[in-house]
Amino acid sequence: MRFAKTISALVIEHKGIAISLVVWVIVAAGGLLYFSAAEKPHKPQGAAPSSASTGFDLPGYFVAFERLAGRVDEQDGFVNSFKGKSVRWRGYVLYVRNSDVSQSKIVLAIAPTPGDARMALVYFGENMRERLFALREKDLVEISGTFDSEGLNSPYIQGRTIQLLRAATATPPTATTAQ
Repeated sequence: MRFAKTISALVIEHKGIAISLVVWVIVAAGGLLYFSAAEKPHKPQGAAPSSASTGFDLPGYFVAFERLAGRVDEQDGFVNSFKGKSVRWRGYVLYVRNSDVSQSKIVLAIAPTPGDARMALVYFGENMRERLFALREKDLVEISGTFDSEGLNSPYIQGRTIQLLRAATATPPTATTAQ
């Protein structure tokens, strides 16, 4: 009983320090829980490390982003934390087309899996036109570039390099029979 009275007297006497200590413990515990629950970057089976400086590959980026669903400020902070950082991501080609943003740019849309609606938009200069338009839907590519998104839409990358890792398998035409 005497011990409890001593603790109570200390807390009352040093109220400011006690409050600071409690706040510090809560913040530390919250940070520990937040970061220990964070998804580890997804690494496709048999793939080499796929990120130059972000710690996330393309599927891992979307997994982490989706874990913050409904928390717009946190999603915005997550996206902004990538701004200006180098990425090396692998993905499947969804499409290649001239950019709506700039006539001198070509946009490559890549997804974590073939046909996935989640996509990153990679912008390349005119000097890459021939290589980009040679790509086909579902080709597996690796891009490198600088993350340039500012909002919560698809991530934008200013592309530097692209490498075709595996061409999509062509589906043989179906035979038709004459009647």
